[in-house]
Amino acid sequence: MTNTESPQRRRDPVETRNRILTAAFDLFNERPLHELHSNHIAVHAGVAVGSIYKYFETKEAVFLACYDEWVKSEWNAIADWSAKTASKASVPKLVKLLLAEHERAVMFRKNLNALCYQSDLAQQHRDRQRLQQCRDLAVMFKANGVAVPSLIELHTALNTCEFLLDVWSTGRYAQLGLSVKGIEAQLVSLIDGLLKSSRTQ
Repeated sequence: MTNTESPQRRRDPVETRNRILTAAFDLFNERPLHELHSNHIAVHAGVAVGSIYKYFETKEAVFLACYDEWVKSEWNAIADWSAKTASKASVPKLVKLLLAEHERAVMFRKNLNALCYQSDLAQQHRDRQRLQQCRDLAVMFKANGVAVPSLIELHTALNTCEFLLDVWSTGRYAQLGLSVKGIEAQLVSLIDGLLKSSRTQ
């Protein structure tokens, strides 16, 4: 018997956690949440099932951590857009970016909506994320030297944008009597309106 540790034991904790989250996101974005178990994630991540519980108490906790990472990715892209090109002319580019983010996470977002419907804790987590997004927007407006819209205006704009992005990415627009071009135009109008209202306050 040797003292050589297995590759799993030698793995860096941060790398292991990231590996679990990457594998979990892939699975949560492919199948309904209720069909997936921790052992599915472990196999996909190439880790022992016990490793998952070193970082996360439950499957729901894994999912919400994936949600946080997805939000971070989207908002990093928005912040990058704001720092480089935030203007009326560049709003369509931002809309394309947001559409792409939602398109790559269709099943994941369906699972998110289902989980929040079933779990008060998940909904509270999502609400905290939404409030933080409003605060992030406020910081973004201030950094660009413009007045910050009210909190209710920020919530309304974000919730409306999220609804339209989900309708577009899931292909439900026709059932609602909408079109792809109409949704894109409305998203541009909403974002530009937010920018315009902040400029005039």
